[in-house]
Amino acid sequence: LNAAGWKKRKPGRNYGRGVALYQRHIGGDETGVILTAELDGSFTLMSPIPDQGAGTHTILRQVAAEEMRIPVQQVRVVVGATDIAPRDSGGARASRVTYVASRAVVEACGKLREKLMAQAARMLECAVVDVDFHDAKFCLRQDSSQQVSLRKVVARAGRSLTVTVIENS
Repeated sequence: LNAAGWKKRKPGRNYGRGVALYQRHIGGDETGVILTAELDGSFTLMSPIPDQGAGTHTILRQVAAEEMRIPVQQVRVVVGATDIAPRDSGGARASRVTYVASRAVVEACGKLREKLMAQAARMLECAVVDVDFHDAKFCLRQDSSQQVSLRKVVARAGRSLTVTVIENS
């Protein structure tokens, strides 16, 4: 307000002052992602949202890497064809993708991590609650020397492991 001269004397009669505020909803709506743990230990994230130069895919890669506790280089984002990818009802505008699509990625990572942890527990012959995951390795919480790599867990499944999430914010 100081920069606007709020406390200065008005220049004359019929001059007023006001403050305008505006809130812009960043949008919500529905979007989805398909997250796949590949046989080589990498992850593919299929999104219906194209990257229009604002870093949309970078954000999604970073969120997936953080959630899966892997280097961002191990995550690739692809735009799915309309007959394969989940529907997106809002488009790539403003911060919407960061807010809505990132939530879908977080949920997908959680679901995929559950599948991977279950497979790792079978391989380590223990309960799922006894397994920890970090640095692309599953290990026993009580004995980290007993471990199995992410790549081996997916390979033991015999196929890529995939989850689909639809987020409606």
